[in-house]
Amino acid sequence: MKQKLSAAGRRIGLFLYAGGREAMASFWVIFKLTFPIILAIRLIEEVIPLVAILGETLEPFTLMLGLPGELGVAWAAAMLVQPLSGYVVVAERWHELQLTTAQATVFAILVLEVHAIIVEVRIAQLLGVRAWVTCVLRFGFALGLGIMLERLYRHLDVLQEPATLLFINPPATGADTLAAWAMFQLQSWTTFAVLIVGLTLLMNAIRAGHIENMLHFLLRPFMALMGIHRAAGTVSIVGLILGISFGAAMLLAEKRKGVVSARDMFLTVSLLGVCHSLLDDTLVAMLFGAHISGVLFARLACALLFMAVFARLLRRVPEARLQRWFMTRHAAGESAA
Repeated sequence: MKQKLSAAGRRIGLFLYAGGREAMASFWVIFKLTFPIILAIRLIEEVIPLVAILGETLEPFTLMLGLPGELGVAWAAAMLVQPLSGYVVVAERWHELQLTTAQATVFAILVLEVHAIIVEVRIAQLLGVRAWVTCVLRFGFALGLGIMLERLYRHLDVLQEPATLLFINPPATGADTLAAWAMFQLQSWTTFAVLIVGLTLLMNAIRAGHIENMLHFLLRPFMALMGIHRAAGTVSIVGLILGISFGAAMLLAEKRKGVVSARDMFLTVSLLGVCHSLLDDTLVAMLFGAHISGVLFARLACALLFMAVFARLLRRVPEARLQRWFMTRHAAGESAA
């Protein structure tokens, strides 16, 4: 009995150690890419009102979505790096923005749909989808879903209460000193490190427990509706839960085996473009005031519905034209069984 407990303890210890190392490596990548942007924004604003200028530039989009113009710089930060970059900028100006839960949810949709766009467009290209297709799908879906949610929440008069920032204390109103800013950054990044460790361990547990198999069973009818075959459908489920990078790695493996057709590859990558990382990205968005109704349920339901319609429209496009107009040279593959 003691030997079994000892062996179980060692396995748990190794699991925690490996997950912790993986998480801290991810945290360091995020920090070294994100913090220089935050620092640059802070320094630039000592000279010119960057937030106000960018807010005015993006004002037509923000007004259309019922958001403050100042969120433009946060959205730009998320586009350049990854979601956390945009959320940090929002948290730093939390008292000034005075977002409602509905607004925080709509902003989270923009971040979730159009983050790390340069990197993720490149991933899509390597998997066979042209850059312009990925950009049109992701920006179009972000604006469409954002407008729909803003109108729906306003019409139903729901989620109009002030948004709540969890686990992070934004700088006090008027505390605009460098010391206050540095203390906020220290507290924020410590919280983010703990969050990333927890999410990494949770994701590893999901992979080890093969929970995605159960979700594949539940979502199989939707995959069939989109015309995605089983091999690509399984990868779609994994990417929806664990993220586009993990899904891309699996897709490349399936592509090398020759079991995923070019059309299936295109549909799968397009689906993962408009909806992925349902677990970790959703939890992070909710920490910054977003509501689960928008960042999880509406995002997933609308993505599946949109892709079902999109897939049916693509059936009318001949294979030769589809590959010439929408796909890169990396899309070549054999027909799926």
